[in-house]
Amino acid sequence: MMPKALLTPPYGEQMATFSQKSVMGTIFETTERYTEWKPIGLGVSGLVCSARDQLTHRTVAVKKLAEPFKTPDIARHMFREIKLLRQLRHENIINLTDMFISPSEDIYLVTELMATDLNTILKAKKVEDQFAQYFMYQLMPVSSTEI
Repeated sequence: MMPKALLTPPYGEQMATFSQKSVMGTIFETTERYTEWKPIGLGVSGLVCSARDQLTHRTVAVKKLAEPFKTPDIARHMFREIKLLRQLRHENIINLTDMFISPSEDIYLVTELMATDLNTILKAKKVEDQFAQYFMYQLMPVSSTEI
């Protein structure tokens, strides 16, 4: 499928050009900054893909939060996730590297790409107490500007 070019509303002097890509039947509207799309997971709030960031030359995770303003409860959930990702700074927690709203008003969160997540590890097998203590020890020095 050939990407379809879209234009965002003007913001200052610059206008970003958006294009549409279909990934597993889901339309992603993003700028040309992100290429080489591959699906990596499906969560409660949307599809997550890996993509190549043309500015940093790194592979990142892009999460589409579809219809974030559909209901007040969904909007609160999305706001909470964005706020936590923006404020938490820790070497053992993924960092939010970019965030944008598409012309169709979907929100996209761009984070570092990790090989797995804590939820997958916890579901894979029973976690021994020593392992759980190690995770907690790693997360204890979490700092934030205003949690």
